[in-house]
Amino acid sequence: MAGNEDTTLLQLPSKLKGAEATGLMNTLKERRGRPVALDFAPVTQIGAQCLQVLLAAKLAWQSDGVHFEIQNMSGDIRDGLRICGLNPSQVGAKEAQNDT
Repeated sequence: MAGNEDTTLLQLPSKLKGAEATGLMNTLKERRGRPVALDFAPVTQIGAQCLQVLLAAKLAWQSDGVHFEIQNMSGDIRDGLRICGLNPSQVGAKEAQNDT
């Protein structure tokens, strides 16, 4: 797996709703094959379309053997993912103490 030292940190908007899905997808496509980290600190909402983009990206980077992670995911977003039946690590979030 590629080292974290060349990882590009991408800043995200506070709302990742349907309108942002295409932009997020394009941003990630441009960086495919290179280590990426997404800064979720400002994110307060995430919609199903952006969630699908993140799931696909996590699988693509994993398939390529390249580093992909989500950093600074809030407890509220983690709880929302769990309500959808997902563990936050499934979309690339760093493990939190309460992730099971």
